Amino acid sequence: EEDRFNEKTMETVLVNKEDECEAPILREDQDMINEFARLNNKKGGLNYEIQEFEHKLEGFSDASDEIMMAEGDDVRIKAGECFFVVDEDSATSIIEDMQKKIHVEFEKKKEELGALEERMAHLKASLYAKFGKTIYLEDS
Repeated sequence: EEDRFNEKTMETVLVNKEDECEAPILREDQDMINEFARLNNKKGGLNYEIQEFEHKLEGFSDASDEIMMAEGDDVRIKAGECFFVVDEDSATSIIEDMQKKIHVEFEKKKEELGALEERMAHLKASLYAKFGKTIYLEDS
């Protein structure tokens, strides 16, 4: 067995001699490895953005519930550092418009993440097919 160092997890991984692959690393292979690393990094950012959109959508849902509980009273809406007073129907309309905009962006990010994960899976399959267990590609 030979020790291999995995930089991502900062641990040594043992590789059996029979699992080693003598395939040369071509420029195309290195390009695929680099692309996988870039996509993996981008995936982390997209996951964070998606979580932020989910949090915003929850906030709008909570705000919508609060407006319903106002029972016809005027509602204060915060815009930046200021509050302004609107009637319940206007507040509901504002919240719904904001929810729609955020939901559209949320869906775009989810689609982008799906395409990114599909590309990563293709790269991973190609590289594992060539290098077997001698390469370690783990998504974040």
